Amino acid sequence: IQIYTDRSGYKGGIGAAVVLYKGNNLQPSKVLRYHLGKEDSHSTHKAEAVGTVMATYMAVLTGASAMEGGEKLTLYIDCQSVIQSLESTKPGPAQYLLNKFHRIMDTACNKGPREKKMEIQWISAHSKVEGNECIDREAKLTAKGIHNNTPALLRPR
Repeated sequence: IQIYTDRSGYKGGIGAAVVLYKGNNLQPSKVLRYHLGKEDSHSTHKAEAVGTVMATYMAVLTGASAMEGGEKLTLYIDCQSVIQSLESTKPGPAQYLLNKFHRIMDTACNKGPREKKMEIQWISAHSKVEGNECIDREAKLTAKGIHNNTPALLRPR
């Protein structure tokens, strides 16, 4: 299972998107998009963190049973600062979102060590890898305000 996450800022809007691929499929099995709003109200780091939380939501919905069966989930993130924040417990930008990531993944990986079930991998932006190219397109659509299937945990209350 491969999950790609990205954010985009476009014409004043900002959004995050996630795509999930299973096996060697060339088309994503699932796509989630979330339009955060205006770029002047949301940082790119926050949008990347939102994408990371959406990826955990997607992993739990579609990948948890596969992870229990021994299949490994790889989460591809092109933002090194988010990856570094995931490895740190120090307060930082959007840390409350990254703490949510840890809580969700701990629940999803409750049968054994997380490291054996999930890997976080940095991927260069615009790397010509199909999953990464697809997520770039989806994130741009989201920044324009086109979103779908917003997870309940991200909906405003």
